[in-house]
Amino acid sequence: MRLSLRNSVYLLLIFFLFSCNEKYIHKPTGVAVHFRVDRNMFPFSWRTGEIHPYAKSLPKGLRYEALDIINDAFRKYPVPVLQQNLKKIYVLNELSFYGINYGGTNTHNVVYLVHHFYTKDFVESTFHHEFGAVLMYNYNFDSTAFKALLPDSVSYGNGGLDALQSGKSSLYLDYELVEKGFLNEYGSSCIEEDYCTICEQLFKPDVDFWNIYDKYPVIHKKIKFIIDFYHSIDTTFNEKYFRSFNRKVL
Repeated sequence: MRLSLRNSVYLLLIFFLFSCNEKYIHKPTGVAVHFRVDRNMFPFSWRTGEIHPYAKSLPKGLRYEALDIINDAFRKYPVPVLQQNLKKIYVLNELSFYGINYGGTNTHNVVYLVHHFYTKDFVESTFHHEFGAVLMYNYNFDSTAFKALLPDSVSYGNGGLDALQSGKSSLYLDYELVEKGFLNEYGSSCIEEDYCTICEQLFKPDVDFWNIYDKYPVIHKKIKFIIDFYHSIDTTFNEKYFRSFNRKVL
């Protein structure tokens, strides 16, 4: 029996609604977006009493919005970059380690995001932050050269976990820290978070981000270093490309 165009659309819609209830396969990258907790979602090395990973499945009512966020984020990357470096995303209602709530984390080729009371912009920024960390390790980012861009009088804190535990993990732009060479409090905690907080701003910039880049020499050198690193992964990434995401003041 031949199907009318309208019936075909309805069948495709029904298939989409059912298929994305638990998992959605992003086309054309093949990345699997999971909404439910599963037994093997965390690496074995994380399943210890000290780390104590905990996650809660995303309610169905938030899953379509989550897909919109993921699709918006993915459009900013060349398909091969996603295909070669990302296998799964878990979008969850809750995520915690060491008894502390997390907005996201990553491991090798998997990204974990929380979409609960966070805004859509925050969730997308978190994706760029965590995927940036994946690329950092997959392409041997030169952390020593990056650290050398900071003045000798400036040093990092005790790491991202310590920053979270001590409540010193703000992601708001902080101009006192900008003077020293960091975008925000969380970025000053360690090299990885310094790098990742810049990555998320490249793809989802605050309105002042590029003004900071143009005005502050240390930050300028660090952002330029990361742009060059992304350019080495795919030539699509350059300053003009990243500036195309700049938010305008209304």
